[in-house]
Amino acid sequence: MQSLGITPGTGAIRSRPIDRLFRRVTKRFEKQLEQAKMIEKHMASSPYKTIVCADMNNTQFSNVYRIIKGNLQDSFMKKGAGFGKTYNFLQVPLRIDFILADPAFKVEGHKNFTEKYSDHFPVMASFRLEQ
Repeated sequence: MQSLGITPGTGAIRSRPIDRLFRRVTKRFEKQLEQAKMIEKHMASSPYKTIVCADMNNTQFSNVYRIIKGNLQDSFMKKGAGFGKTYNFLQVPLRIDFILADPAFKVEGHKNFTEKYSDHFPVMASFRLEQ
């Protein structure tokens, strides 16, 4: 959200003309979609098992998430609890940071932390490679 010039305080939203903000958000989402497709293509051509740790600035309901996730497992969906909040926007708990893993990995744990090292909350997952 910071990359869009949007901060948790409402003043940042009100201080810009809404049409300018809308154009910026649209451009960013188009760029994110383009980048997601590049990542998808790279993962498809890679011979290696994949773990993706990403600040997507999108929720699990977005096209960006859907494209990158593909057939990967979402560690939060497997072993997480609660809302899985990784970011607070206007007091709304959002999950916009993800750890995704190839199905060859067994998700053994997932944890969301409340420490504030940045504008996002830390996330940790543990995996075991299935043989």
